Amino acid sequence: MQRLNLSHYWVAATALVVTVGLLLIYHRGFPPEVPLWYSLPWGQDQLAAPVWLWLLPGLIGLMTGVIALGARYLRQDSLLLNLWIIGGMVVQLIIALAVVRIVWLVIF
Repeated sequence: MQRLNLSHYWVAATALVVTVGLLLIYHRGFPPEVPLWYSLPWGQDQLAAPVWLWLLPGLIGLMTGVIALGARYLRQDSLLLNLWIIGGMVVQLIIALAVVRIVWLVIF
């Protein structure tokens, strides 16, 4: 369990470094609108100002805290604890990959 918890912090830290690094490096090259809201219909509705991209690293940080807090309450049930941590890591990786995809799409 300690190993999985440590892995979660490594994944979260890596995801934060990658997303924040990409946004800091390429923020000057962003167009006035970037695709962000993929759940909306195709077209203008999916576009947002580049400042909204900072929401994604913020979500990674918020999720890190929520996962750590939830892990305190789930210590008695090891299966649920493992699912909680692994599920959180998967979501954090998906968010980081979304930032990479958006930056790749609008810069390259």
